[in-house]
Amino acid sequence: MSVEPNLPAPLLQHLVPIDSVKPWPGNPNQGDIDDIADSLDTFGQWRPAVVQKSTMQICIGNSMWIAAKEKLDWSGFAAIVLDLDDVTARQMLARDNRSRDKATYNDFLLTDFLSELNELTGGNIDGSGWELPELDDLLKSTGALAADTTQFLTDFTEPDTSEAAATLAPKPAVASHPFSDSSAPPQTAPPAGQAPAVTITTPDGQPPVPGQPNPVHTGPDTYTGPGAPAPAGVGPGLPTADITNVGWAVTVVQRDIIRAAVKTAKSAEGFDDASAAVTAICQYYLDAHTTQPDTAVDGEDADDSGAAE
Repeated sequence: MSVEPNLPAPLLQHLVPIDSVKPWPGNPNQGDIDDIADSLDTFGQWRPAVVQKSTMQICIGNSMWIAAKEKLDWSGFAAIVLDLDDVTARQMLARDNRSRDKATYNDFLLTDFLSELNELTGGNIDGSGWELPELDDLLKSTGALAADTTQFLTDFTEPDTSEAAATLAPKPAVASHPFSDSSAPPQTAPPAGQAPAVTITTPDGQPPVPGQPNPVHTGPDTYTGPGAPAPAGVGPGLPTADITNVGWAVTVVQRDIIRAAVKTAKSAEGFDDASAAVTAICQYYLDAHTTQPDTAVDGEDADDSGAAE
């Protein structure tokens, strides 16, 4: 028994009996009939076929007609009947097929589009004609998966305001000698008509002794007196903290499972951030699957009370 066609209201005016039209003989394009049938069954026929009036042969929409008739057993079909000569009808058929052949994809835009669809549908993109393994391949080939390895928990993380995180922020080092002091020295102008006073000291910071050699360092040994540069490795260091970054590549399905587990752990246990939730999940698994050593001594009962029976 035939089935009523699935047509939106605007196409009902173009409804014709399914057997009143026929496919173009020798059409070289072989469409994916099963895929087209699935689309018709899911969304309905959303564009009409084009039929040559003189022959009632389909110029555009041959595979759609085959899917509707042979796979879905529709009783009707939406088609626009046009008065076309044979040359124009053949040209339209060839152009429609060839235009589809020339179409290409921008893999980066396709990856973004399917990823957004995957988010909106909660991990089910079946209706799109694409499958999750294909999306995984796109994520890998475009590099999007690698870029997302440290970002997939973003929805569940908050800015880290802990003391440990605060210690990671580098602090300016305190100047230990004049060469590392970025502040400008005080400027004192000498009285009019006088040259600026120059103070000379020995390497140990003492005033020179009259009659002794000039205290200005001339080498060859490295000068180590006041104002000398500090040796490498000397001076205040950056603070350290017992914190590290962790990142790994996962598939879309694995990512969604991790997200759900983290969200559930945060809700059930009240964890402040995703890091604590992930750690707790891992610890739970370890506790559940780690064999505890037997503390009883061979030949003795675990009860060491010493009471006689």
